[in-house]
Amino acid sequence: MSFRWLTDQSALLYDPALKKLIHTTTRKVFAQLLNEFRRLGAVVIYGDLRRIGTYIGTYGVHFRLLT
Repeated sequence: MSFRWLTDQSALLYDPALKKLIHTTTRKVFAQLLNEFRRLGAVVIYGDLRRIGTYIGTYGVHFRLLT
């Protein structure tokens, strides 16, 4: 994630409330994305904010980069 201007306390646009709001929203959207993968039949074996590892039956394990 490229939001150093938001998380750096010395930045002019730093706001702790905005940082918390974006972090919370990002987590919620990520959880919805994982649930959508599960709904489509994939087994999520690994997930963080940069990549998701899924197992899709006979096709094996796939990693998708979230950039």
